Amino acid sequence: MKTTSFIVIFFLTSITLALSQEEEKAIFFNIKYGVQLPGGDLSDRFGTFFNAGIDPELYFGRNHLFLGLGFNFLFGQEVKEDPLQVIRDSQGEIIGRDQSYAIIDPRMRGLTFGAHVGKLFPIGSASNHTMGLRVSAGGGVMLHRISFKDENETANQIRGRYGDGYNRKTVGAYLNQFVGFQFLSEDRRIIFRAGFTFHQGFTESVRSVNFDTKQVDNRRRTDLMSGFEVGWVLPIFLSQPGTIYY
Repeated sequence: MKTTSFIVIFFLTSITLALSQEEEKAIFFNIKYGVQLPGGDLSDRFGTFFNAGIDPELYFGRNHLFLGLGFNFLFGQEVKEDPLQVIRDSQGEIIGRDQSYAIIDPRMRGLTFGAHVGKLFPIGSASNHTMGLRVSAGGGVMLHRISFKDENETANQIRGRYGDGYNRKTVGAYLNQFVGFQFLSEDRRIIFRAGFTFHQGFTESVRSVNFDTKQVDNRRRTDLMSGFEVGWVLPIFLSQPGTIYY
């Protein structure tokens, strides 16, 4: 919570200072979607997953600099760990309260939240700054866990707080980088970006004990993910159209 509060205060303060300066500016809302490959400790728990989110940014047209926040929802279907093995029978099934087999679908769920700074390096003539190489770097908070979808809601073993003991909820700080291409058409009707993302999380379990192992997991984790994402940008120009150098 302290890290999140610091990021919000830093971002709002930066915007206040920036808006007080005489410079061409715009606000961009990047709505994005991508695919991520896990690495490090994260690859032991999950397979390939996806991300969707939004990046609100303040853009400085004169120097092609931007300052923004990033929100990502992480989701996937491939879970490699099975914390529920301890409550399965000899056939590998879980008996529900109706004495029939419960249908449980484990899923990957997560979030990232942070701030970033970056720069656009224009490609083309000096009078046409509508496209270019975009690079950024930032940091924030990463969270991920195993979510158990009980199709018929019959598995009392994982309902409510019982499920929390199996879900491997993990939280920590993370760094992220983006390298890609950004395009803004002359008439400002076509705006998109696409590129590669890299994330390095330094996390640990927040559960007091894992129910399946009856042990505390206090390991320091390095959760990596890298992938490709595309985004559509909704712009709000704060200067006259002719004065934004983008």
